[in-house]
Amino acid sequence: MRKPLRAAVSVLAALGCCCAQESRATIIGRVMDPTGAVILGANVGAVNVASNTRAVSATNENGNYEIPYLLPGIYRVTVEMAGFKKAVRDGIELRVADRMTLDFTLELGNVAESVVVTGETPLLESATASISMIMDERRISELPIVGGNPFYLARLSPVVLSSGGRSAGNPMDQGAATGIIVNGTRSESSEAMLDGMPNMSQRNTVFSPPQDLVQEFKIHAATFDASLGHAAGAVTNVSMKSGTNALHGSGYGFDSRIRAVPWFTNRFIYDVRTGPITEEKKKRALEGWRHQRWGATLSGPVVLPRLFDGRSGTFWTFGYEGLYIMRNLGFTGTVPTAEQGRGDFSGLLALGSRYQIYDPATIQPEARGTLP
Repeated sequence: MRKPLRAAVSVLAALGCCCAQESRATIIGRVMDPTGAVILGANVGAVNVASNTRAVSATNENGNYEIPYLLPGIYRVTVEMAGFKKAVRDGIELRVADRMTLDFTLELGNVAESVVVTGETPLLESATASISMIMDERRISELPIVGGNPFYLARLSPVVLSSGGRSAGNPMDQGAATGIIVNGTRSESSEAMLDGMPNMSQRNTVFSPPQDLVQEFKIHAATFDASLGHAAGAVTNVSMKSGTNALHGSGYGFDSRIRAVPWFTNRFIYDVRTGPITEEKKKRALEGWRHQRWGATLSGPVVLPRLFDGRSGTFWTFGYEGLYIMRNLGFTGTVPTAEQGRGDFSGLLALGSRYQIYDPATIQPEARGTLP
């Protein structure tokens, strides 16, 4: 019996070292009557319009309620209490790690009657101290993303600068979310999360999900909230898509033959190993440029005929992405002239007294600028 107990204690100790930020949303608020008095025991429910999943809560003695662990999406929030009309708010959009405040004032009447308010999502999230920018599903799917890596969209935030820019933007680009400068902080001072769990290895991102599997993400540019205090820069939290009651899928393919070859790759004129580039060499080099990416996604409810019907409760999501990259890389550099290659640096001395030539063997000045 000691070994299982020791193993359980070890697992619990390891969990204590884990840190996470809740990526799901929370709705909080207060329910009052027309006089402003709080209502105890009112039933509050939130229904995800896409999946029809429902979460419920009840008001306490102070009239407050809280509905946590809600996936990003569009919700219908209802409040019911005997002696009052049913209150309904439609079109409430919850985003990654939102903590939204929704207060209700119930009207006297029969519970069978309803008061419906549509499209009243608060624009200001006043329940937390963080300042953030949301990239929703539409922008993620429609904006051009380098190599399909959604973390590159973080660079569209007003306070974010990129310290890179030379990468192909493929999913293995580990600096897409961390190689940014936020509010003047140093590069690689940011963190990345995936569904609220750390997505980091030392100072780099571990995994970038395919573009079509991302529901949305939030970049916290000012991490004042206590739950975000691990990084000096930004925290980027990506929320993956979950299934709904209907089947959804996508397929895609991108080929470099329909995109332009980078300007410097097309214009390089010198190879440090073999000398000047001939037109034949350039042609072969450009034919060797390939950047191909393809994939598919699919999601829906878990349904096992005659055994289990998971609609409105249990869902699955699948995604696959393939990548093939072949390219010729070049650089712009300063190389010695033919005379300097023979040890004649006298041309530098002719430029003025700010140049001095030293013999590397004796560390003595060489007035003529010529070394054997």
